[in-house]
Amino acid sequence: MTSRAEPTVSKEYVESQGRRRLFLRSWRPDGMRAVVAFVHEPGSDGARYEGIARTLAMQDIASYAVDLDGWSGSPVSRVREPTLARYLADIRTMTACVRQRHPTRPLYGFGHGTGALAVCCHALLHPTELDGIIGEAILLDPPWRAAIFRQCRRLGPVFRVPRMALVRADRRLRMAVGALSLPLLLLHGSEDVMAPPSGSEYLHRYAGSGDKTLQMFEDCDHDLINGRCYALVREKVCQWIEGQLGAGARRRIGIEYINE
Repeated sequence: MTSRAEPTVSKEYVESQGRRRLFLRSWRPDGMRAVVAFVHEPGSDGARYEGIARTLAMQDIASYAVDLDGWSGSPVSRVREPTLARYLADIRTMTACVRQRHPTRPLYGFGHGTGALAVCCHALLHPTELDGIIGEAILLDPPWRAAIFRQCRRLGPVFRVPRMALVRADRRLRMAVGALSLPLLLLHGSEDVMAPPSGSEYLHRYAGSGDKTLQMFEDCDHDLINGRCYALVREKVCQWIEGQLGAGARRRIGIEYINE
């Protein structure tokens, strides 16, 4: 099933925890079979999902993308250092908004880098709010690196990613990874130097889901949905969602190595 009409594109502000204003984009086709909620990593914003949102709309799948606290369209909060709690509150605001507007449609969380880590943590806290998770280049630090940043907090500002928020999310996910039971699609580039592929491999191995797929894109880097192999990545995402929506969808566990 495909939709030929252009989706309705909206930009609005919604209120998150502590009366913080969050910028929310959406792309909604006339026929709507499912919704994808996108979560960017720090340093980016919801605009990066424009291309894949339009691709999904052609399959009658709507998209929502929030600008997390302090990034792009969402005003900087009074507390300058990002926290995991605020990111999770922002994700909850977006998913609650989607559930209120489209209560009967399946909802899939899609996160990039640290955003994928936050989506997984959200799913652990609210396991019934999502129907599946798509993780693009999830950033899971090796345990030894997380230990270093717990002991040397002053190193955090040196790095682009808010390290202490990441360390807390990393620790939370590793402690409860077996409870992550939602259908899971993990996407990773083999040449990703910002988020080692070992993060997706770890999650695929230890997540408790009985339906989990890892797709490793050879010779691709951190930005999969807009990078050199974007068309193939978007196609794979559409195929996975289509499989989830199909009657009597087959549950599977597997790893795919994909070349263009």
